Amino acid sequence: MGSTDFVDPYLISGTTVLRNLVGATTSTELAAAEADLSFACATQLLNDPVPATNDLVELTAIHFRLFQDVYEWAGPLCTVNVKKDIPGADFFMPYDFIELAAANCFQDLADEEHLKGLERETFVERCCRRRCARRARPGLRCRSW
Repeated sequence: MGSTDFVDPYLISGTTVLRNLVGATTSTELAAAEADLSFACATQLLNDPVPATNDLVELTAIHFRLFQDVYEWAGPLCTVNVKKDIPGADFFMPYDFIELAAANCFQDLADEEHLKGLERETFVERCCRRRCARRARPGLRCRSW
């Protein structure tokens, strides 16, 4: 009978460190490299933003632009189910449901006019609610998302 242990193909074999393009072999090294490189890319995004489509296409384009120098898979959705790197962690939303969930989320935002014109307290509450929902079902793999 095969092992039921999850093997994350996004990790360096035998470690808890994500495979990366910068040669980092520890979480500390990777965190530093990701922070530096993604900050530089975020600055570039301010000057040359991705087309605003208000959908998963835009989100994956932003992910690619932020993390292309760190991860070979920057941009595309995960191809396997993933979970946090802690003992007993549950898997996030199954990867094959992410596109539908994202479509629903983006439609909800569109229905609320992308939260434009809301009072600050209402805006913050709705942003937090959406952030919590997004974190429950990530499809873009990296340390900081």
